[in-house]
Parts: sequence; C-alpha cells; structure tokens
Amino acid sequence: MDHGGGVWIRGAVAVAAGGAIAARAVRRKSVDYTAVFVGVPAMVAHTVAGYRFAGLLLVFFSTASRVTRVGEARKRALDPEFKEGGQRNWCAPLLLAGSKYCQTAVLRLSWQSL
Repeated sequence: MDHGGGVWIRGAVAVAAGGAIAARAVRRKSVDYTAVFVGVPAMVAHTVAGYRFAGLLLVFFSTASRVTRVGEARKRALDPEFKEGGQRNWCAPLLLAGSKYCQTAVLRLSWQSL
C-alpha cells in the first residue's frame, strides 16, 4: 500500500528538501559540492521509501553536522590540514548513507511480506 502520497510526490518533495538542505550545508561549509551529488540522491531514495526513513536520515545528518563542530579549536591545533566546519566530501555521505540504504531496504522488504 502506498501511504503518504505517491512515489512522484515523495520524489518531488525529496528533490526540493534535499536541494535546500544541500545548499545550506554548502553555504555553511559543512560539505563540498561532491558530497551534494551523493547526499541528494540518498535523500531521494530514503524519501521515496517512506517519509519516516527521510526523517531518520535528516536527524542523522543534523546531529553529525553538530558533532563535527564540537572541539573545533582543539582539532585545529592538532591537525595541520584542518578544514573549517568539517567540509565533508563525497566519501562521508556515501559511507554514512550506505548503512541507512541497507536498513531501509531490509525494513521495506520485511514490511511488504507482512
């Protein structure tokens, strides 16, 4: 059963929300442009699977972004290649969203069999 809107509506919501979140993250220097090309499709996939999965991904992203800023002064002193605000590239969203992809797929398959 398709609860919460059609796939096309969820896809459109995901592209709009993912684009807005990505633009804000790039402005704040939390991610670079390569991360956007991985992060937005991850948001689309999770939203199409269900709004609850997109919500979990958003909570995960926002908490990870905040934790990145903890102890910034100490990290700056220890790391000669320190980047302001984290500036994650494509690897971070791919690895972090990869586990969520697997969880989403398993949950969707298990719920369809019920």
